[in-house]
Amino acid sequence: MVTVACVYKPGKGFSTEYVYRLRDGLLKQSVPFKFLCLTTDRDLVRILADDARHIPSILPGWWNKLFLFSPIMPLGRIVYFDLDTVISGDIENLLSYTGEKPLFLDDFYYPGNLATGIMAWEGEQLSFLYDKFMKNKGAIIGECDRGARSNVGDQAYLRKEIRKEDWLPVQGIQEGVLSYKKDMRTKQNKTANIVCFHGHPRPHEVGWRV
Repeated sequence: MVTVACVYKPGKGFSTEYVYRLRDGLLKQSVPFKFLCLTTDRDLVRILADDARHIPSILPGWWNKLFLFSPIMPLGRIVYFDLDTVISGDIENLLSYTGEKPLFLDDFYYPGNLATGIMAWEGEQLSFLYDKFMKNKGAIIGECDRGARSNVGDQAYLRKEIRKEDWLPVQGIQEGVLSYKKDMRTKQNKTANIVCFHGHPRPHEVGWRV
């Protein structure tokens, strides 16, 4: 069974409502899945019980995503969504994907570059990312947290470590993966299955309407 994961650390304009909204959107899917939230919030771990795992509060912001590739994760297929992602339609193709190459969101503004808002991989396939990061996390954070907004943080790190020929775009597997800024604000699109907000406005700032 596929595990659908997210990462929640309080702050940056996100609340636990984002976790619940993402989970609720997934409940409409026909593909069986296990929901898992990695979080530094012990109260959320208590509430979600088996649907959550605690991670230590030792990393800043987006770097907590690196725990997705750590031994804390279950084996088998994993699909990850950023919390500012709204599931608005059928995502069976993404949840059912079993190909050899990992999937990453193809950057909406810089096609051909991976983005980490949506990812899919097999168990320990990307564990090398966590292992290398934890051995030298200070230097990696210092290097990758500089630069243009579209290429900083965990995203910059993964772009350095994963060759373009070693991944496939989510958009090539799943129809209707759209950017709120690029696609949804300029025209109505009835084929939206996944809407990525990637920045401001946040979903709650538009009443969760896509």
